Amino acid sequence: MTAPCPGRCGYHDIGGLTAGEIDPAEEPVEFWHKQNEAMRGLLGDPLRRMVTVDEMRRAFESFGEEKYTRLSFYERRLEAMLDILTEKGLIDREAFMQRVDAALAARAAADAK
Repeated sequence: MTAPCPGRCGYHDIGGLTAGEIDPAEEPVEFWHKQNEAMRGLLGDPLRRMVTVDEMRRAFESFGEEKYTRLSFYERRLEAMLDILTEKGLIDREAFMQRVDAALAARAAADAK
């Protein structure tokens, strides 16, 4: 099968391409996946409009093929939101990641007790 958009497809334009069999088994939905979707809904709602669907698509398309294919669906969505919020100056990504690391360490310590 040829590409659906010869000469202009990006690595993310996979519709219509042969990719082998699809595994019909449902992937488990983790709690953070639900949190991620809730955050996306809040950031993009009509009241806030901090992250739009168009911005999310642009972010996905700017990842580069290696990053795009390495990340899962939910990881791509989270990365895109972080990229957009950082670009807009709404968060400091480094400070955000430090807080995430601290929260994960605190949780691991609590779980170890």
